[in-house]
Amino acid sequence: MSLGPSVAGHQLSAARLKLFLAEQAAAGALLMGVVAASGQPAWVAFAVAVGATLWLQGTLYLADLYQRAAMRSPRRWAVAAGAGAAGLSVLMPSAGASPLRLPLGVLAALIALLLLRSAVLHRPWRVVLLGGGAAIPACDEVAQLHPEEASLLGLLPLGESPVVAPGISRLPLIFSRPGEESRALVQAGAEWLVVPDRAAVDPWLLATAARAGLRLMTPAQFCLAVGRRLPGPLVDVEVLASGAGLRASRREAALRRLMDVTAAATLLLLAAPVLLLAMALVRLDAPGPVFYRQDRVGLDGRTFGVVKLRTMRVDAERPGEAVWAQAGDPRVTRVGRWLRLSRVDELPQLWSVLRGEMSLVGPRPERPAFVAMLEQQLPGYRLRSLVKPGLTGWAQLCHPYGASVEDARHKLAYDLYYLTRRSLLLDGLILLHTVRTVLTGRGAR
Repeated sequence: MSLGPSVAGHQLSAARLKLFLAEQAAAGALLMGVVAASGQPAWVAFAVAVGATLWLQGTLYLADLYQRAAMRSPRRWAVAAGAGAAGLSVLMPSAGASPLRLPLGVLAALIALLLLRSAVLHRPWRVVLLGGGAAIPACDEVAQLHPEEASLLGLLPLGESPVVAPGISRLPLIFSRPGEESRALVQAGAEWLVVPDRAAVDPWLLATAARAGLRLMTPAQFCLAVGRRLPGPLVDVEVLASGAGLRASRREAALRRLMDVTAAATLLLLAAPVLLLAMALVRLDAPGPVFYRQDRVGLDGRTFGVVKLRTMRVDAERPGEAVWAQAGDPRVTRVGRWLRLSRVDELPQLWSVLRGEMSLVGPRPERPAFVAMLEQQLPGYRLRSLVKPGLTGWAQLCHPYGASVEDARHKLAYDLYYLTRRSLLLDGLILLHTVRTVLTGRGAR
């Protein structure tokens, strides 16, 4: 069993990629048969089937049905089926297929996709953690967040009286006689072996484990591959040196800047009517200014001002007080809730992108008061300032909103992943996911 492919350093999920390809083949074959049954040439049936399949998979993607946590939601499947049928009702008749065959095609395609969900998705990788060091809890947390990717079989302690890090007592211990650790791992069914400190492990154990077919990896490699996140305590020289995200060439930097300026200017022009309407609604809804300005921390720790549409009451905070927004925050105005849900309140920040203070993609710019506090409590938090902050980012997608130190710790792990894997291709993927997030209103507060 192997990891999914890596694209520009970003580790794709093997399970989701296999599912996508299998669904493409099955749905495409069924829909091609529906069109071919109407007597159309093979090339017409093939072209329509490709378009219809991509449309169906697009609806599944927008409904978030490539996330296992959402796969059992009847509501999401109903939305995907309705949107899929709407698209096919245009494609099928235009290809000469009888409208009566449309329900049959949609039903057959969805049944095939549902059956593939249980047949294609692989079982989680079976993982054993070696020793009991302080890095082990980070691996345990990632495995709990992504049970579809990795299953922890237990701990293989080292030494006669192993010291196990606190907080992972739930994991069973795998004992073996000295020199027979590899045999114990094979008997336990392990496929991966996470080694926190290779210098403290007998090379014989590592060599025999590798010979038995186990994949050896550090805790950082495990978290990067399985969770697409990098907890702050695992950041070291090896991780920073192996990642290409901080070594952007001048050409890549120029292309990123060109993409930022072009996209920001285009979005401002296209969104101008919506922005003008939102400004009028803010003015009519509650007394106070239309915009508000806040200081945020940007590249290399420099402070800059961001402008957003006002979504809270003017007395939401006392002077000098910084308070995180909460779910259902009573300080948010009626219009403000709609602006936050649709992210329209973020549009004025495109001006910061044009000025070069922000990028389209990057860590969320935080307020100086929060940065000062979090740098003291979270190892590696200062590293976020090594790149420009962004309108959207990997952390915003994976952990939509931070309203506590614990939320900030989770988001930092995703920000650090982005720092080490940053590329134009990953930025494009993040922007694509952001479009889905805006359309579905996920994570807004």
